[in-house]
Amino acid sequence: MEHNLPFREKFKRTLETRVQKVRGGCWLWTGSCATGYGVFMYKKRNVGAHRASWIYHVGDIPDGKFICHKCDVRNCINPKHLFLGDYKSNMTDRSAKGRHPNAQLTRAQAVEAFTSVESNAALARKFGVAGSVVSRVRMRQAYTWATEGLPAPPSRSRRLKYFNSWV
Repeated sequence: MEHNLPFREKFKRTLETRVQKVRGGCWLWTGSCATGYGVFMYKKRNVGAHRASWIYHVGDIPDGKFICHKCDVRNCINPKHLFLGDYKSNMTDRSAKGRHPNAQLTRAQAVEAFTSVESNAALARKFGVAGSVVSRVRMRQAYTWATEGLPAPPSRSRRLKYFNSWV
């Protein structure tokens, strides 16, 4: 009976029938999915297919740890495309790749906003956001994960003086 098989044996059998290997190295889960992530049923419990793949190929997942995707393909279960992380590293990775559902700027845009000599309004138009978003980046009230370690930006008058020296 299938439901009495040990985890490794059941997952091995499932891998043979529910995975499509595609160009780029992704192993796409073709079984059940929830919010884009593959779902593997084991002992009447849903387990993320990427988590099941990690356990099968690499080993146990420590408490409080996440299995994150390097490739950003939610239903990919290739262990070479997965990495072990914690909540903070998962959120940083998500934001850095522009996948935050409320993110208005990418990491590169936040760094540019923080270091640029352009006005808040000009950058806001360029990035398609409100001027307050750029202002909050420059005051280190938003996107601090992107600007951490950068020196404080020069004041507006200094930015203009610097900018005008190049024109």
